[in-house]
Amino acid sequence: MENLQENKQEGKNPKKAKNAGKWTVLFIGDKGKIIPVTGFKGITIAAALMLLVSLSVAVYFYIFYQREREKNEILRSELSNKQEQVIALRDKRDMILARLIAAESRIADGFNGKGFNEMSGGKATGNVPYEFKSNGADLAPKEGPENPESCGYIVIKAFGIFNNPETGGWTAQFKLINNRVNFQPVSGYAFVILKPDEIDPGKWCTVPSTDLVMGKPPLIQRGYHFSVARYKTLKLESQADADLKEFVNASVVVYAETGELLIEKNFALHLS
Repeated sequence: MENLQENKQEGKNPKKAKNAGKWTVLFIGDKGKIIPVTGFKGITIAAALMLLVSLSVAVYFYIFYQREREKNEILRSELSNKQEQVIALRDKRDMILARLIAAESRIADGFNGKGFNEMSGGKATGNVPYEFKSNGADLAPKEGPENPESCGYIVIKAFGIFNNPETGGWTAQFKLINNRVNFQPVSGYAFVILKPDEIDPGKWCTVPSTDLVMGKPPLIQRGYHFSVARYKTLKLESQADADLKEFVNASVVVYAETGELLIEKNFALHLS
């Protein structure tokens, strides 16, 4: 009897040890039928692993998204700063252009017409609102070549004069040619003098406006400033209301910036 009990106990123990690691889920139907589901432990572990992997992937994508979002915010901030810089530079450029245009306008007024001779009884008044300096001192004309119409390297061609209906004044135009070796630039000042006769300089009209001393401008800086490398067409504009038919001769006088007379050329006018 004792041996039989021991055998029964020995037979039951292995079965209990074999089923100890298994989970079984029992479903009971409406009619009391029991449906066992084996392998529930494996299913639970697999579901937990899938959930863990899903959470890991979600965390990874969240971290990746946050990094990309920070990069995007940084790029947007840099773009905004660059756009502000562009706007500031554009405003600065517009301001510089406005100043440049204003400066060019003042220079053009000083050199090309504003303050030129206003005809009064056929005499030049000599009102000059601008006086141009060079190195802090006014330059008087210096002696030039013996024959000023045959300067060695400066040539004047295509002289013409015509009325300017837009301003009510007139314009003198000519081509200045530089025949220097290697076309070294020449800078200086130019005047055009209209003459109804060769006797009375008081009736002469100059552009740019200036008084005349012995038929010549006393200060060359009041002339039209130019710089020419090969050739250049100069237009000297006057706002003076003058009857061009009264003038029979015109002189183009060109000085270097040092005050040296480069060329003086006379032209006969045939205006009708």
